[in-house]
Amino acid sequence: MLLILGLTAAVVVVAGAGAVGLGVAVAGRNRAVKSPAALPPGGLDVMSLRVNDVVVHLDATWLVVGRLRYDHTGQTILMYRMEGDGGAVAYLRARFEDRPLVEVLEEVGAAPAQGTPAQSVPWEEATFQLRSWGQVRADHTGQTGREGARAEFHLYAAPGERVLLKERWGEEEVTMVGRSVRPEHLELLPGDHVRGA
Repeated sequence: MLLILGLTAAVVVVAGAGAVGLGVAVAGRNRAVKSPAALPPGGLDVMSLRVNDVVVHLDATWLVVGRLRYDHTGQTILMYRMEGDGGAVAYLRARFEDRPLVEVLEEVGAAPAQGTPAQSVPWEEATFQLRSWGQVRADHTGQTGREGARAEFHLYAAPGERVLLKERWGEEEVTMVGRSVRPEHLELLPGDHVRGA
């Protein structure tokens, strides 16, 4: 079993002679992914993932099941909902400033805030400082786990590349924690290479 941000994900690897193929059991759907060597050149980046694409991070394999496209004052922010083995769920948040910025997150219980908007949030022996906030319009594709066309967000950071994100969708508030990651530490596999998609 493999651990990512406190979530457990199992990866089943089926290797033939010369490691011709890679079989991955993702979210109990038993979809087989071809070897990355068999993929066309160019591939994907974090701003172009689609539903049914596959993300590999820290040896854990995730299937993209939903995508939220946020418009924040003209800036595009993408949030991908991903499922792993046993129904585990994680989120990949991506945006482009002078370079791609990416966080891998998981939902947690509501974290206490101090003020509105809170300048800091204590969580698990760390204090997260407010980095950005605002209102976004949202377009949904697939199973996003969210409802509505507008949301408010507050993004916080703490030492060690730790990130805390609060989103409010009407009366519902969602808190997610995780870490910033380098895009080159993610392996992205196109969904049209998932058999049975």
